[in-house]
Amino acid sequence: MNHFNAHKMSGAQDKKMEMTYNSLVDLLNRVIRKIIIDTTDANGLILNNDGETLSISLADTDTTGALSYTDWNTFNNKQNHSNELDALSSLADTAGFIKKTGDATYSIDTTNYQPLDDDLSAIAALTGSIGLLKKTAENTWIIDTSTYTTDSNAIAYAIALG
Repeated sequence: MNHFNAHKMSGAQDKKMEMTYNSLVDLLNRVIRKIIIDTTDANGLILNNDGETLSISLADTDTTGALSYTDWNTFNNKQNHSNELDALSSLADTAGFIKKTGDATYSIDTTNYQPLDDDLSAIAALTGSIGLLKKTAENTWIIDTSTYTTDSNAIAYAIALG
């Protein structure tokens, strides 16, 4: 508690001033304690039994309080803010491919695509003449330009010859 510095004062007037000062200090201390008591539960603060010392316990899932060293490091090591992540998280919950259309700008492409594989890549790489696709080995294709008959009599004759 603060006390009035009486050694510089003398007389009844000074005594009255000292009493007023000490009364104001006491009132102020009571108001501060009341504020602290009224806010301790909401903020995790604890007013100790001496009525003058505040402490705070650790927070958990149900209680407001301070972060432990471990909790702080976990919190502090989270992903930094990113405009790219904000843009991605704002996309609608729709099935499709995410397509980047600009800086921190994305859309969801709902077009159906054939999954890419080695056979499709080999076929796509073919150039040249008209013919039939012919697979010659794993993931290997050519354009077969051989001449084949479409005469049904010739086909039947070939089958009969066996």
